[in-house]
Amino acid sequence: MDTSQSSAQQPPPSPPPGAGAGDRAETPLLPVEYSADEETHIEELIASRFFSSGAPPPCVCIVGAGLVGRGWAVVFSRAGLRVHCYESYGPALASAPALLRHTAQAYFADAVSVPIEHADHQRRVAAAVDDLMSRVRFFGPHGAVSSGSSSRVVGSDGATKDEKVAVEVDEKKDEEENEDVSGLCAALCGCVYVQECVPERLELKQRVLALLGRLSSSPASSSSASTESVSVLPDASQPWSQIVLRSGRLLCLPVVASSSSNLVTADLVSDPTQSDTQSVADPTTTTTTTQTSSSCGSSGSPASSASSSWKSRVLVAHPVNPPHVIPLVELLPGPETSPLSVLFARSLLRHVRQRPILLRKALPGFCLNRLQYALLREAFYLVEEGVVSPEDVDSAVCDGLGLRWCFMGPCETIDLNAPGGVQDYFDRYGDGLHSVASTAQAQRRWTPDTEARIHQAMRTRHPLDSLPQRAQWRDRRLVALLKHKAQQPL
Repeated sequence: MDTSQSSAQQPPPSPPPGAGAGDRAETPLLPVEYSADEETHIEELIASRFFSSGAPPPCVCIVGAGLVGRGWAVVFSRAGLRVHCYESYGPALASAPALLRHTAQAYFADAVSVPIEHADHQRRVAAAVDDLMSRVRFFGPHGAVSSGSSSRVVGSDGATKDEKVAVEVDEKKDEEENEDVSGLCAALCGCVYVQECVPERLELKQRVLALLGRLSSSPASSSSASTESVSVLPDASQPWSQIVLRSGRLLCLPVVASSSSNLVTADLVSDPTQSDTQSVADPTTTTTTTQTSSSCGSSGSPASSASSSWKSRVLVAHPVNPPHVIPLVELLPGPETSPLSVLFARSLLRHVRQRPILLRKALPGFCLNRLQYALLREAFYLVEEGVVSPEDVDSAVCDGLGLRWCFMGPCETIDLNAPGGVQDYFDRYGDGLHSVASTAQAQRRWTPDTEARIHQAMRTRHPLDSLPQRAQWRDRRLVALLKHKAQQPL
């Protein structure tokens, strides 16, 4: 099985039992409690130790070198962090350097400050790509591999022949030779943060996250830590670190984040079949051996206390594809996630120019997709009823709503749509809004004819074989929009 395919490429699974709209009121709020001093301390720690002048850059680990994994590599490396990129599937690992270089070139072609027609543009882009690649190391099942550019030919869609074959193989079978975890241990050493980017399949993600959690756990009980033995950064020989905050609470690193687009943290860290022994084979294989749980570098000693506490470091950090172009990240902790892990992930992502938002309730679709699906559902209904064409639906958003939404959200939009702000808006338009909303066909599924009509409308505008080029055009426009927004006053 291949770790190279991003979670965003997989169709979202069905919501878990009990997670439907009718159960929304019963879904409990997640206990994310922390003090203002703890938030300030972690912000100061990251700013002073990771991003101040002269400070050694921290290291992060990305597990899975697919589309989203490569996007995350650009996010962290362009911010000056060192990146360990782990990939278990041989052909995908061999292709990963060339694919990452292709991704970086496409990004910097529009992101550098020199206009594309300028004579110095090409040199600036090449220098930026080389600088980014210099901070990325690639790891396979048996350790570090060369990070030099691959000779494989990258197609117009940014994928090599090997990677396309890997996708086909992954969809047809689930077999691969047994591998050890020495390479994964090496990739984790020295890292303060791990971003998991394997396919959106619950059992696979459960196995990967459990292994990542245990391999990066301190063999010592967290309760036995003292300020004298606490370090700020894991060194090259160990994959874990512990920090005592001013409040006395312990921040354990690395924080392990999943790129899951729909699976909630509580499900990702649960494993009803887990026993006292665990797999030590690469979690992407089907044939495994077992041994007593231990962390990397623990000299084979049991890590029972660490094994039971790794879940406190796990949360979902769901990016929007592509993550190096669209900065939003949805953070969803689980019932056992430490609030300090949430604070650390949020602060780190802010420092690498992402925009994390915190979800305090585990609902299917999180926040962004629930908003997107609500709009799509209404768009499908309007097309199905013959109210507007698919083309006019798109125009209503990109030439209407989207112009405001690209720099202000729906709440601020209505705040400016009435002289007295939000309350005045509700007083003036609340009844009308409710009346229109009550006509929405929330539970009615669209018909196959509606699907075919929208598909045909899109193919009239853009033939199927032109979609990779269109996606590249989209990314260029997004980069240009981000540059424009960065130049505007708030």
